[in-house]
Amino acid sequence: MIQLKLFIILIILIWKSIAIDVIIPDDGYELYEINKILEKYSVKYNNITIYINADRYSLTILREITILIPANTNVSIIGKPSSLSHTVFDYTVGFFNFNIIFIEYTAQTVTFENIEFYKFHNPRPTDITNIFYLSCIDVNFKIQFKNCVFIDSNTVILKLDINKHQYIGETTNSINFQSCIFREINKNGVFFLNNESIDVLNKVGFVIENSDFYNCSDIIKMDYGIVKFKNCYFDNISSTLNSFIFANMKFSAELFLENSNIKNINISNPTVPFIKSYGNLIRFDNVTMTNANTKIGYLISTRWGNESIIDTIFNSCIFDNISTLIIGERARVYLNNSIFKNINKPNYFAAITDLKYGETHLNNCEIKNIDLYGTSFFNSQSLITINNTRIDTISTNYRSIISTSYNNLILYNVDIRNINLYGDINESFLMSIEGSNIINNNKSIIFQNVKISDIQSNGNVIKINGKYVDIQWNNVTITNSYSNGSYLKSDSENIHFQVNHFNFSNNINTNKLENGFFHFENSMVINIKNSGFYDNKSQSTGILYLNNIENINLVVDHSNFENNECVFNGGIIYFNNDKDIDIDNTTIKKVSIINSIFKMNKVKYFGGVFYLNINKTYDMTIKDNIFFNNYAGVAGGVAFFEHINKNAENIIFLHQSNNNKNNTLLNNTAISHGSIFATHPSQIIKSNTELEKLDINSGGSIVFTISLIDTLGNNISDEERYYSNIGIDAKLYDESYNEVHNYYIPEINNIFFNGTIKINSLTIYTKNPGIYILEVSPKQNDLNILKQLKETKVTYKVNISECPSNNIKLYTERDELFYCEEPICSKTCILKEHYSCIKGNDQVNSPLYNICPCENGWKGDLCNEKVFYDISEEKNFYEVLASSMRILIISLTVYVLFNRKNTIIQDFGLSSYLCISLGFFIKNESIYYMTTDSIKNCYLYNVFQYVGFMLIFIPFTIKLIITSTYTLNFDNSKRDFILMSNIFTPSLLKSMFLSTDTIFYNNEKINNNQDKINNNNNYYNGNDNNNENNTNKENNDDGNSNNDENNNNNNNNNNNNNNNNNNNNNNNNNNNNNRNNNRNSNNSENDDDNNNNNSKKKEKRLSTMTDISNSNLILMDLKYRANSESSFKFDDQYPINKFETIVTLTYIEIMSLLLIFFITSIIIIIYIIVINRKEIDVIQMLNGLFNYVCPVTNTPIIINIIELILLLYHVSKMKTVFSGRYIYMESRFICLISISWIILDPGTKLMTYSLLYNNNDMLISVQFYTNIIFSFVMIFTYYVYLIFVLIIEKGNDRMYYFVNIPSIKCIIHNCYTCNCTRVKKINSYSKEEIQSVNEYIGFYNKYYSAKTIIYNIRIIIIAKINEYRFKNLNSNSK
Repeated sequence: MIQLKLFIILIILIWKSIAIDVIIPDDGYELYEINKILEKYSVKYNNITIYINADRYSLTILREITILIPANTNVSIIGKPSSLSHTVFDYTVGFFNFNIIFIEYTAQTVTFENIEFYKFHNPRPTDITNIFYLSCIDVNFKIQFKNCVFIDSNTVILKLDINKHQYIGETTNSINFQSCIFREINKNGVFFLNNESIDVLNKVGFVIENSDFYNCSDIIKMDYGIVKFKNCYFDNISSTLNSFIFANMKFSAELFLENSNIKNINISNPTVPFIKSYGNLIRFDNVTMTNANTKIGYLISTRWGNESIIDTIFNSCIFDNISTLIIGERARVYLNNSIFKNINKPNYFAAITDLKYGETHLNNCEIKNIDLYGTSFFNSQSLITINNTRIDTISTNYRSIISTSYNNLILYNVDIRNINLYGDINESFLMSIEGSNIINNNKSIIFQNVKISDIQSNGNVIKINGKYVDIQWNNVTITNSYSNGSYLKSDSENIHFQVNHFNFSNNINTNKLENGFFHFENSMVINIKNSGFYDNKSQSTGILYLNNIENINLVVDHSNFENNECVFNGGIIYFNNDKDIDIDNTTIKKVSIINSIFKMNKVKYFGGVFYLNINKTYDMTIKDNIFFNNYAGVAGGVAFFEHINKNAENIIFLHQSNNNKNNTLLNNTAISHGSIFATHPSQIIKSNTELEKLDINSGGSIVFTISLIDTLGNNISDEERYYSNIGIDAKLYDESYNEVHNYYIPEINNIFFNGTIKINSLTIYTKNPGIYILEVSPKQNDLNILKQLKETKVTYKVNISECPSNNIKLYTERDELFYCEEPICSKTCILKEHYSCIKGNDQVNSPLYNICPCENGWKGDLCNEKVFYDISEEKNFYEVLASSMRILIISLTVYVLFNRKNTIIQDFGLSSYLCISLGFFIKNESIYYMTTDSIKNCYLYNVFQYVGFMLIFIPFTIKLIITSTYTLNFDNSKRDFILMSNIFTPSLLKSMFLSTDTIFYNNEKINNNQDKINNNNNYYNGNDNNNENNTNKENNDDGNSNNDENNNNNNNNNNNNNNNNNNNNNNNNNNNNNRNNNRNSNNSENDDDNNNNNSKKKEKRLSTMTDISNSNLILMDLKYRANSESSFKFDDQYPINKFETIVTLTYIEIMSLLLIFFITSIIIIIYIIVINRKEIDVIQMLNGLFNYVCPVTNTPIIINIIELILLLYHVSKMKTVFSGRYIYMESRFICLISISWIILDPGTKLMTYSLLYNNNDMLISVQFYTNIIFSFVMIFTYYVYLIFVLIIEKGNDRMYYFVNIPSIKCIIHNCYTCNCTRVKKINSYSKEEIQSVNEYIGFYNKYYSAKTIIYNIRIIIIAKINEYRFKNLNSNSK
């Protein structure tokens, strides 16, 4: 640390020895004596500092102060050092200027610091008057101005004369202004680098930094040198020399502006630019120009004055509200990272650069908020490249925003948006391009990664002219354009338009006269690849409009055209060259459209995708494309052909022969005709419904329809009425096609409507009856398209007959042509409402002879009283039959009640019998309300029918649900195992269905035991006592074991504190659970159906009686095991859980049935409410008589449809019921009854409702008889079996009316389905089999009696209600 202090002290001492400070006036000197000071101290000191110790310093002298700078001496003149402000040189008393002369050039430095030069006014100011003047022959020096202020001067601040000396070495900053202020410096400029207008290269450096200029003019005049302004501020600068504002540059002068701000330039002199240059180097870095406008219209003028073009560079600049930045010729301008904005004043020059034969290069720039008035951005005769630039919110009232002529226009990574083109349709464009007159001159319009969006134009957006134009667009996106014209319109004689990865979407063309979005003429090469055109709308044609085609080479490859819409023709491509004829083979006509998608494109008239108005044959390749859901408002969903030439014929032939070149055509439509291809109408045809021969009377009229078709045979519907002014003519010929002279047909004024012309009344008068030919041909009109409508004709054979007997034959006065008239009745007949007029004379048609009786169904003087159909006789007959059926139903019901103690009635269910009988009774009672003569009958008939239906249907359905669920199929299935193991007692299960372990023998051992199998039938037919004894013993053992189980279960149940009302249920459940818990199922994964395939595999399962003692029993093919104590232990609860699921699902099905009843009951109630508010309707029947009908007919139909669906549910159960066992025979009868039920009840009603609505008497009769037949068939079918069983005294024999085992039992396998025995008929049943039936019926009665079902459903509903309340309580507590 001590060493550092010593070093600093040494430096100070050395500096003191080489520097001297002089204070004016304290040391006795004045400023004009400065040379004395220098002479005195320069010998000894190298640094002489002169301090002006005064706040304001003035001299009365009026002369120049010359400062002679000695060699190796640095001189500093510094204002008052102790003052915070400047020392003011006050020139109001006298003025003096400084002439600095270097005696030698030894890199001396002259410094002026902290001085304010105030009001230097020369009475005769010129460009040679100045405050500081320096004339030098070398640049090895430096003059510095630090923190100085120059206020109110009419002379140059500093003038530097080089005196024709050339300096080309390294640039040195010889003049430097730092942190200075220039205010009100006018008349002769601020700085002047003078070389007497002689071109001498001199790189003297002149730097002004951190300085401000206010209200100054003519900043710098440069004949040479390199001038740099750094971090400067310019406000309201102007020109008094009327030559330039900021800089006037000549020869080799160079100008640099860095980090500076220029604002408020607004000079009125119309000839003064901001900078005047002659090809000099100008560079702006980080410069902001705001409100910089000149009367002349531009800021920088550069004239080509050098052999080579000198670059003008603008980096990171902001130009806000300026005039044209630069104009000139053969200049090259680079604009990098710069912003142009808020340019909105009218101007003659291009808004940004106006360089004739020059170049403008923009990179990373932004151009926004610019209004153009008759100018473009750039001169059209300059090369323009724009990279990484955004152009936003631009408007023009005239001319193009970007214009180029015979030059390249290159855009890379450019975003153009929010453009408004307000000018006339043919004057104002986003871009206008004038092509070259020389082919292959390498002048191209290149867009790469360009996005153009939100364009608003009064006309076309891009306009192209000239002989040769080459456009190359790659990865270009154009969206949201709204133009009153095409987006790109080319009148060029030869254009090459190539786009790749081009996206054109959401654009609108509102001009009906400017066709398409891309309009090309003459010779064209168009290449569209990997591009997409989406959601565009045009008021004219579609995407491409190709007009006056001389040469064409069109390629569309891997491109999408989706959801485009146009008002005119050709949704995607419009080919238009109808004057072209097929004789010139020198031109190129080639079109290739491949691997592209045309989807949901729409046109108002013709050609959803293509419109071809061409005569010449083109080389067309259209393959591997998808045409989907394209639409034409008139014709040609895909393509419309104005002319049928070879192109059209080839395309149509390939399509009709199903060879579409791998093109996919789906769901394309046209409103009028031709969903795929179409032409204009070319011929007329008769309607398919027309008869070849028409029969009329003379004077009568015929009705026929003529249709238009096109050349391809498409029927034309013409909903747009495009062809509505085409008419027809008619002529009459005899049967030999000779013209008839004596006939009359009125002129046909009808025209085609929707592609057809319907003649509802064409009157024909002839002299004689006979067969005639009526010829119909198209009528000429002014439509151009009618030239394609060939001279086609259609003919009708007309048979003109004599007048019918009820008509009167009359003759025309002129030609004696006969005609027929219907009788005319008197005016009194006309007063009648419903009458028939009948002739009274064959020669005279007069009311005096004709009569008018009432029509059938009407009566009275005015024929206005209705005659109703008398149904009283039928009604009495219906009631007699209904009473007979009532007696029959009551008798059968009484008979059932009388025999109610029989087990068949108890098992089938007395309650269900009574319910079903009541249903039959109520349905029969509905007959009394069948006649529809009152609202009461309307709803009572339907209510009785519905209630009766449900009273029969519900018990029937519950029986079928239970039967189909618990039937045994004896198919060795797990389902049978689950049911048997839960319904039968274990002892019964073991004795009837269990066998010993299965032993598989090979083929040799099977042969040894064949005798045992062959003797199987003898074993069954004989009464083997040993086997019977063994079986009885086994049953007794099982009974004892079962009794033990029951005792234990009863003891357990006595210990439980259950509710008294549920004791029986709990006991039963506990017994069942104990039995189930003692069972064990084998988990082997063998297939359940192996046993049925044994005979095919030649393997037999054999067992011996001795194996039973081993207590290793298994259920045949169900693989569950038993232990030696004959009790079962299951490995899991699978059978129990499954059975519980079956029971639950059965109750759910029953509850669903009741829910259906509830819902349909609501419909009936609503029906009653609605119909009570209406009045009875009256209709006229087919016989003319009137009858009453119910006002609401839809509800009964709906009810009958529901009944039909419900009965089909019965039919669905039929297969299960008829193939199953351990079911009531009653269930099979129910299935058969349901088929008759469907036919006789809802089926017949639905048919009669639709067929006999206007024949109410027949409707009632049919429904009555079907109702009677239904009741009789249903009652007979259902009760006859019961009566038969009771008559033969089998009512207590369950084995008779309960379908049980399928066949006699195989003793070898202890099985009913092994097919070992040939005897299928069962003559007698064993005790186990009878017990199995009793147990199964006991299960039915226990779980599914009417009382049990009602009780369980009530318990389930209460449980669900309590669960819902509990959830609500929990949610409320939370």
